[in-house]
Amino acid sequence: MPCERFELEVRFDPARLPEHVWLIDGLMLRALDHQQAQPERLVPDGRGAVQRTFTNLRQGMVYGVRWSPAAPDGAVRQESGTPRAVDEHR
Repeated sequence: MPCERFELEVRFDPARLPEHVWLIDGLMLRALDHQQAQPERLVPDGRGAVQRTFTNLRQGMVYGVRWSPAAPDGAVRQESGTPRAVDEHR
């Protein structure tokens, strides 16, 4: 059965927001690690949440968000083009 609509809310601890959050909207699973274009960045709201509604979903594609965790206190993290965690829906 096709999925016509997918609503996602991811909540982070407002005291430890991730360093970066990226939107994943209809990518092939293999493209996640080899993505050429920079994905859209999302900014958590005052509650530490990001929300997105996905429509026109296609089978075999990935929808959701990825993020890189917050750097430990006092640490300086270099920005990487590859986020470290994935929350996906297929």
